[in-house]
Amino acid sequence: MVLPSAGAGERWWGVAVGADYRNFDPMGAVSVETGIWPKHKKFGYQAYLEYADPNCDDSMWTVGGEAVWRYKRWYFGLGLALSDERLCGGRAGTKLNFSTAVGFRISKHFDIQWRHRSHGEDLGIKDDESNEGVNLIQVRWRTKWGSGD
Repeated sequence: MVLPSAGAGERWWGVAVGADYRNFDPMGAVSVETGIWPKHKKFGYQAYLEYADPNCDDSMWTVGGEAVWRYKRWYFGLGLALSDERLCGGRAGTKLNFSTAVGFRISKHFDIQWRHRSHGEDLGIKDDESNEGVNLIQVRWRTKWGSGD
């Protein structure tokens, strides 16, 4: 992955671990994430590659990205994720899903994050598809990749 050159602001990468708290069939997830906070540091983006291992016969890879708005120690993300729809008989519903995140920066290197992925049945999109969605509570460690001027 090629990250933008100097002047882009703070670039970071991290690792997150978490679990789906909403389903009776527990699922753990590990993701590698990266992002950029531009100089003004209010808006940025984050991208992730995630491996989920549900307590069933299938596993799932997801790649996603979110535009992120940051306010003090909180951040809010909205984006898209491409998931393997085999997840426990289609828990996520479809391959292309909305991805939302709310996080809180606990310290310089640690965040706690809630991430939800689904195809938007509550919004009337593909209401004939299964849509339990994926609801993760994650702890994320991150560090600077480099910084702009």
